[in-house]
Amino acid sequence: DSLVDVCNSYRYAERLHKVNVKVEMHIFADCPHGMALATEKMIKYRKLENRREAAYHVREWLTLLDKWLSYIGWKN
Repeated sequence: DSLVDVCNSYRYAERLHKVNVKVEMHIFADCPHGMALATEKMIKYRKLENRREAAYHVREWLTLLDKWLSYIGWKN
């Protein structure tokens, strides 16, 4: 990602872990930063029509977040 260095995410997760805050992190390899829900509108805006499959893969973050929040007891 040319906008945000992935090392910042690693450092953030490490700091949270050091102070006993539960953390889970997923790094998606093949799409730019800020894809949100990877909607068709975002895919067109970011000019990713030729990488649609990768963009769709990124939208899994919302499902992963939902499952993790349930796992740690923040969601019923």
